Amino acid sequence: MAQTGPKVASVLTAIRQHAPHARVLLVGYPDILPVSGNGCWPELAVARGDVPYLRGIENQLNAMLAATAAAHGVTFVDTYAASVGHDACQRPGTKWVEGLIPTSLAVPLHPNALGEQAMARAIEQALR
Repeated sequence: MAQTGPKVASVLTAIRQHAPHARVLLVGYPDILPVSGNGCWPELAVARGDVPYLRGIENQLNAMLAATAAAHGVTFVDTYAASVGHDACQRPGTKWVEGLIPTSLAVPLHPNALGEQAMARAIEQALR
């Protein structure tokens, strides 16, 4: 976070310099791992002890993005809250993020079509 935050801030500053009147949105990360428990081995091959650590990193990342957005006068779009319960450990049709072995046309550990649609709704709501 210590290295990434300043890089994000630098990008936001550059956007403001090049497009001072643009409405800028910074989109956060959706829930990748379940908000409790130890994951879903073997579907998502993450060691039980690493799940809470990785969950914490994702929460820190979203908090840093929200704070950086606020400090630079841009809108932070929270995609995490709505995605809780739609993490990579859920069944197809429920999950918005794919596991290491995707069950839909998506890159591992990235949003699938359902996740992208949900994120688009959050962005549309932020633009209203």
